[in-house]
Amino acid sequence: MPNLNLVVLGTSIMWGQGLPDTEKIHTVLCKLLQDRVVDRTINVTFLAHSGSTTGYKLDGSIDEHHEPRLHGEVPTFYPTILQQIDEIDQHGFNRDEVDLILLDAGVNDVSLISILNPLVRGKQIEDLVEIYCHQHMVMLLHRLTVTFKNARIFILGYYQILTEESQEKLIHTLLRAFELVPDGFLIDKVVDHLEAPLKHRVVGNCETFAASSLTAFEQSANEVNTQLESKRVFVVPPAIDVHHAALAADPWLFGIRDDLSTEDPLTAERAAACEEAGIPRTVPLVCEKASICHPNAKGARAYAKQIFDLMLKEGGI
Repeated sequence: MPNLNLVVLGTSIMWGQGLPDTEKIHTVLCKLLQDRVVDRTINVTFLAHSGSTTGYKLDGSIDEHHEPRLHGEVPTFYPTILQQIDEIDQHGFNRDEVDLILLDAGVNDVSLISILNPLVRGKQIEDLVEIYCHQHMVMLLHRLTVTFKNARIFILGYYQILTEESQEKLIHTLLRAFELVPDGFLIDKVVDHLEAPLKHRVVGNCETFAASSLTAFEQSANEVNTQLESKRVFVVPPAIDVHHAALAADPWLFGIRDDLSTEDPLTAERAAACEEAGIPRTVPLVCEKASICHPNAKGARAYAKQIFDLMLKEGGI
């Protein structure tokens, strides 16, 4: 039997921010796949990197700037996902022998900071999603389907980061950690000038991004699939529901503690890597907290199972 060749592209979600290698989404998925195809060897080319943008500028032109790879826990724009695609040749893979591609893209172009910013309106997020998760996703998918002529592509849908079940006090802590609201009594002055309570504004933005990006991905997949001889692009519904959002009672996402410390096991390793990377490649203080709002071990397992089930349903394996 031929090998099963898997390529992993994307941002911090596919990188597995804060997770050891054994608990990353693609690792858990490979275990599920191996149990299914016991007589085949699964080869993985893992190219995702925290912070990566899709690789298109706002006007749709390609970002030609390059920077060397850093430690994968360090959020940085480079390599972009387009550059990750180009890196495949360095791994000795025959592009035509790639069977499966896992992909997440767009969140860093829209910007997590924008999504969590209570001063940003939902319409602004929708406009960014239309550009980065629809228009640019169509271009990215065309590039992928031409480059990997036999691969099935699975796009991860983004979850709602914060919901009404997220604790309001910790939402304030989270926003302070990302320097989106001031410390102490000044936060009350900020809230007083908002048209709606802070939590409501931030949760609304998170809901807008999750829903509009999923619609954009589905539109993109449909547009590209209609131009192919067979259906090759699939969208994985978000695996984390509103009950397991960040800062909820049973979170499947890493959160933050009252003292602004992070919950993941790679905190110290990431802090050292962030300090070494320095400015301008990253913002060290924010970099150290990069695991916040990313799938923890429960969330990664949920995503792996969601991808696996869709692959079975669509004949991807």
